[in-house]
Amino acid sequence: MICTLSDLYNSTFYFFLKKEFRDHIFTKLKNKYLAWIIVSKQLGIDTRTLFSIRRGWEIRDSKKKEYMINSKLILRIKNELNLEEREIENNISKIKYGTSGVSGKINLPIELNKERINIYSVEGALLDYLTIENIEESLKKDHPSALNRINKYFAIFPKLTQRYIKKLKRQGLKPKDREDNNFIYLSYRIPGTNIRKEVIIPKKILFNEEFSKQFGKWIGDRCGGIRKIGVANKERLFVEEFSRFLKEKLNQKTVIYLTCKPTFKIPKKISSKTEYTEYHKTQFGDYAYRTETSNAPLKNLVFDNFENNLFQILYHSPKSVRFAFYAGLFEADGSISRDSKIISFSFGLNLKTKTSKLEITKLYKKAIELNYLLKNDGFYSRISRKIAKTKNSNVLKYDVTILNSKKTRNQEVSFIKGTFLPYVTHKTKLNTFKEVFYT
Repeated sequence: MICTLSDLYNSTFYFFLKKEFRDHIFTKLKNKYLAWIIVSKQLGIDTRTLFSIRRGWEIRDSKKKEYMINSKLILRIKNELNLEEREIENNISKIKYGTSGVSGKINLPIELNKERINIYSVEGALLDYLTIENIEESLKKDHPSALNRINKYFAIFPKLTQRYIKKLKRQGLKPKDREDNNFIYLSYRIPGTNIRKEVIIPKKILFNEEFSKQFGKWIGDRCGGIRKIGVANKERLFVEEFSRFLKEKLNQKTVIYLTCKPTFKIPKKISSKTEYTEYHKTQFGDYAYRTETSNAPLKNLVFDNFENNLFQILYHSPKSVRFAFYAGLFEADGSISRDSKIISFSFGLNLKTKTSKLEITKLYKKAIELNYLLKNDGFYSRISRKIAKTKNSNVLKYDVTILNSKKTRNQEVSFIKGTFLPYVTHKTKLNTFKEVFYT
C-alpha cells in the first residue's frame, strides 16, 4: 500500500518541514498578503501559532520543542501558493500521529507493507489510517447513509440441530431435549459426574430496544468465558439490570456476586445484595459486581450469532435500537473526559507476543463500524488510535469519540439528550455527564 501526502489531508497527522522550505513558503505568503496578521487570517490560525510554525519550534514546559503543522494547514498553504504536492513531500522531514502520538523520519510517498511494519511505529499508524479509510469507503459504497428508510426488528429462532445432539452423544453426555410453545429444554450429563444439567433456549429472540441495550453492555463488559453469558461492572444497577434481563426475557437462572482482589477489604455497602464473594488475583480493579448464566447453546446460537452480524443488524434496525445499543456500550465501555469534554467508546486489545494481524483487524473494524453508524445517525464522531504501555501490558486502543468540536458541542449535547441518553441508567455515567455538560 502506497501512502502519499494527499491521502493524509483529512487526517490527524502532523508534519515538520525543512527549514529552507519553511522559510521559502512563509516568505511567499508574506509577499502575497503584505502583513502577518492577514496571513494568519487567510490560514485560519492566530498570529502566535503562525509565529511558532514559521520558526519551527516553541517553548513548552520550559523546553524548546519542535512545532509541527497539521494536515489541514498543509493543504491550505498548498492551495494558497499553488504548490505541487511532490514539492511539499520532498521537504517533509518528520511525521507525527496526533499531538501526542508516535513520530518518525519519513519520506513521502512511502510503501507500507503490513507484514513488515511495527505497529508501535509511525508507519504502523499510517497503515492503520489508510486501512481504516479504505474500509470506511467500502461501507459507504455498500451501505448508503439513508438509514431512516429502514425500520425492521431482527429476530433469531434458535434450533438444536441433530448434528449438535449427536456431538453431545459422542461425548457421552446423554442429551435429552423437549419443547413447549416458547422454549427449548436441553438436559445433559455434566462431564466427569452423574449430575444432569438443564439449559433453556427461547424459541424466538427479538433484537429490539431492550435486547439491544443489554447486548451493548455485554459487548463492552462481558465475562464468563466461551460457555457463559455475563457482565461485570462496579455499578450494581448495571449488573442488576442484566440479571433481570437474563431471568425475565431469556428465562435463565442467575445470581449476583462480587469478585475482589485478595487484598481488598470490602465495605458493607458494596457487599450488600450479593449472594457471595470470590477473590481473584487477576481481578481488574479492586472489585466488580458480576452476574452470568452458563448456557453454551444460548451463547452460540444467539449471542455469538448476533455479534457476528452486529453491523448488519444495527444498520437495518430502527434508530431507537441503535440508540439503545449506544447507551449500553456507553455504560460498559464509554468514558467522559472532564478536561476535554469528549465522550469516548473504547475498543482495546492487549498486545501479546503472538497477537495476530487478524485480531488487530477485528479490533479496528469494530471501531470503524461504530463510527460509521454514529455518523449516519447524526453524531460528529471520529476514530483515534492509542498505544498504552505499562509494566504489565501493552494495550492497543481505538477510541470512537464524539463532542470533538468546541464550536458544535452545545448542539451535540442537546442531540445526545434526545437520542441515546434517555436509555442510560448507569448512575455514575449520568452524574458525570450532568457535571460536565449541564454546568
